[in-house]
Amino acid sequence: MKTYLIVFFFAIASSLSAQVVVSDGTPATIHDSAVFELQSTSKGFLAPKMTTAEREAISPLTAGLLVFDITLNKFYVYSGTAWVTSASNWLGSTSRIKLLPNDFVGTLGGGKGDKTTLSLYDDDADDDSYSMTTSENSSYLVAFVALPTGYKATSVKIYGTSTSESFYVFEGDITTTSNLEVSGNDDYLGSATITTSGGTVTFASAISSTDTNYLIVAVSFETTKTDQLYGGYVTILPE
Repeated sequence: MKTYLIVFFFAIASSLSAQVVVSDGTPATIHDSAVFELQSTSKGFLAPKMTTAEREAISPLTAGLLVFDITLNKFYVYSGTAWVTSASNWLGSTSRIKLLPNDFVGTLGGGKGDKTTLSLYDDDADDDSYSMTTSENSSYLVAFVALPTGYKATSVKIYGTSTSESFYVFEGDITTTSNLEVSGNDDYLGSATITTSGGTVTFASAISSTDTNYLIVAVSFETTKTDQLYGGYVTILPE
């Protein structure tokens, strides 16, 4: 009976081009900006619930489609090009994660020996360690970037006044001390020269967010120079 009543309301609204309010009590005046409004002080709106496989099987798709994914326990909206979900505790851009100078740990000033060392590990049986220090006059500024849930990273861009220094990008894992590998292995994602117009490392394969992974951006500077790090960003896309 309730289903037919709601359908009847929609039919009236369609024929009269009116606004529709559905209430479990005495309806209040519908907001001027709404074509359809639900009103209740004791009940909520229940969206369609389905598994990830069922959601991804929906076809055709249209922008604005909303469902609740019971596999991942999240709301998903189809943006017109991809399914997008709200990332827990993250309210940033849906295309970039900004990196500001204060996001990097380490020091630039000082003389010989005043440097920040980033230790790298391979993940074979011998557990050898490697230090990213090129000379006594060099240091590394290091940023650790968490990827928001539901997004993947495709590249990193860094700006600065240096024309000879570089930055390096790795994928880390918070569940193990051997979270990095030496250049050439899977966790090394690339390097680029720092310039005022920005140097870019584009990943061969997009890095998807997991519960334990993150990006490590290590910027090389010589402490005897007056180089400046402007910052940069990580480019991200919805999964």
